[in-house]
Amino acid sequence: MLGQPLFVILVNNKVIYKSDTLPDPSQKFQKLINPEWIKKTMILNGAEGSIKYGDMARNGVIELFLSEKNQKDFSKMLKDSLKVFLH
Repeated sequence: MLGQPLFVILVNNKVIYKSDTLPDPSQKFQKLINPEWIKKTMILNGAEGSIKYGDMARNGVIELFLSEKNQKDFSKMLKDSLKVFLH
């Protein structure tokens, strides 16, 4: 059985979130991302993902590139999601 891919959010080609960064085993916040925020999606498999992100990418990588104007929206959603998770 394969594990979950690494889930990465980028703005201006800079990583602002990786799914291994903060505790969220349910990863429900992924469903809260507004599709209109996404400028581009990339799927990295095998060596391509491992070269870029190391061993944590052994099950593949899903990169979502957000527009800069939506970075604040994503950050707020993530913060609100973590409040629920931590309480």
